[in-house]
Amino acid sequence: MKVITTILCLFILSTVYSQSIEEIKSSGNYYWGEGKSSTLNIADRNALTDLISQISVNVKYSVQMIKQEEDDVYSEYTESITKTYSNATLSRAERKVVEGENEVKVIRFITKKQLDEIFAERKVKIFDYIKSAKQAEADERIGDALKYYYWSLALLNSHPDCNKIKYPLGGSDELVLITALPDKINSMIHKIDYEVIKTEKRENVTDVYVKFMYADKPVQSFEFTYWMGDTWSVQNATKNGIGLIQLTGNDKDLIENVRIRIEYTFFNNSRIDPDVNNVLEMTNIPFFKNAEISLNADENIMEIATENSMYKIFQNAGMLVDVKQYVDKIDKIKNALVIGNISLVSDLCTSEGYKMLQKLSDYGTIKMIPQTTDLVAIKYNNEVYVRAVPMSFSFRKNNRNFVEEVIFVFDDSGKICSISFSLGDNSIKDILNKREEFAGAQEKYQILQFMEDYKSAYCLGRIDYLEQVFADNALIIVGQVLKTDAKPLDDMYLSLGNERIEYLKLTKKEYIERLRLIFNANEYVNIQFDENTVKKADEKLYGIQIAQNYYSATYADKGYLFLMMDLNDANNPKIYVRTWQPEKNPDGSIIGITDFKF
Repeated sequence: MKVITTILCLFILSTVYSQSIEEIKSSGNYYWGEGKSSTLNIADRNALTDLISQISVNVKYSVQMIKQEEDDVYSEYTESITKTYSNATLSRAERKVVEGENEVKVIRFITKKQLDEIFAERKVKIFDYIKSAKQAEADERIGDALKYYYWSLALLNSHPDCNKIKYPLGGSDELVLITALPDKINSMIHKIDYEVIKTEKRENVTDVYVKFMYADKPVQSFEFTYWMGDTWSVQNATKNGIGLIQLTGNDKDLIENVRIRIEYTFFNNSRIDPDVNNVLEMTNIPFFKNAEISLNADENIMEIATENSMYKIFQNAGMLVDVKQYVDKIDKIKNALVIGNISLVSDLCTSEGYKMLQKLSDYGTIKMIPQTTDLVAIKYNNEVYVRAVPMSFSFRKNNRNFVEEVIFVFDDSGKICSISFSLGDNSIKDILNKREEFAGAQEKYQILQFMEDYKSAYCLGRIDYLEQVFADNALIIVGQVLKTDAKPLDDMYLSLGNERIEYLKLTKKEYIERLRLIFNANEYVNIQFDENTVKKADEKLYGIQIAQNYYSATYADKGYLFLMMDLNDANNPKIYVRTWQPEKNPDGSIIGITDFKF
């Protein structure tokens, strides 16, 4: 009797299950795909492929023609667009399985409403990237602006309503983006000027130093590639507009007609956003011909302006000292770094300074960049900071080059005791241009030095510094947003409300161990800061909000960093709070000093 009852129940359940599948197919409320195989995994994969194909048919009839093409080409185009939604689609697709004796049948399905929501989410992201681009343009970060405008255009080309979507790009008038975005990108590229500032020939290599300008100012966050005679170079970053081109051989035509491509796709960086990465990888998106430029490396050598007016605040405060006494030492160190033998200058360093020089030498293959401004020597806290020596770093196993301006710190005996990477000019100006009521010259340099030491610790893998600078009870948040914790850090921070989404809170030990693994696993780590805001919470207690671009051999991202730092002891600064979020909050804010109490 029990056997009969069990069989009857199974039959009823099977019938209900079978009817629900038929309802899904016939209701008109779903997109669905079906797959069959002898194994569940293959049947499931076939069902997902069929689902994407069904959605593609819908997209084909929804997308308005971007350009006239033959039917088969257009079908291929719409299918490639649909594939860019596969991650979002598959994460929401439900599954039903029917097992037979020799065959497994799987149906994957998603409601039409859910698909509309996916399209709506992509539209929001298109607008978000435009907002980021406009902000970057306003901050004179032209490389970032090009990147975000282009990513917005790429996503736009994958949207079913691409020909209808409007947004105010410049003024208050809404423009059709499918034409306005290419016009904007072309216009920005057209405004980029470039000049050779120096050419050096050595053996079989020609080094060409190029300065890129936008609106008569050095281009920020800018990258490019160049033609090497048989292939394109790796992606090269600039620092304050200066970039290095290295040409091998004596081909006169190659030297007199250096081909450069202004980077605007930032494909390598797009891994931080799977939607953008999928679109760039799977679809044919616009190519901008005017992004390829050429110059003659043998002509038009530019006169380099050497005066640096940015540090007049320290001159007025009596903090500048004569840099001449350090120039010979700097030249010897530069030579030792280039030939890869820093033991030649060990007598110029303290033991700690020599360790840091070794880390700098190990960071990558080093090439010196011409000075575009004179070296400046600033005395602070009984040490002299000689700013700054531009260097190019390349890496054998990776397709990126970076340019950094290196600061050498001398103790009162005239030996190098520390080394750091400079912030970019815009970030420096953000700090130095604060009102006198906020901080005097000494305090401003202390903030600047702290942020440069912090940046350099990540680039050079200085675990010892990071262990020292983070307070033992530091609040370290990795994730989207901070939310209330039941155990406040010494009653420091206010309740932020549970609505501020999820986060991962790490102890200092956990965070340092995570960094140790990252440093050990990557050939390089590099971080760049921009659009920073510094606020004072109390005497020598500061909060800084800063946009951070993170690059490593295996990963890249951009997010927003907040640090709360105690600078009361100049020789022993402490970080009490570190938060990182990949996006700004919905209201455009990021975690900051007002979220805490003291």
